[in-house]
Amino acid sequence: MTRHEKYYLENKKYTNFLDTQKEADFKKYIKYALLGTGKGGTFLDVGCGTGIVVQSLKKKGVKSVGAEVSKT
Repeated sequence: MTRHEKYYLENKKYTNFLDTQKEADFKKYIKYALLGTGKGGTFLDVGCGTGIVVQSLKKKGVKSVGAEVSKT
């Protein structure tokens, strides 16, 4: 396992940081995702963290799925 893999798999400090994030912190990312998919479109978020973007897009009518490798 590389140090980068270990960092993302087991970093509780990073997970705690992500837990403090709000939907508004991702508004630019969400805006561009909507431009690319539109309502009723499909979006895959690889490395979705806590899933904030996935949940926001679902509320906006986008079929969204997230994948995350972190164990934490």
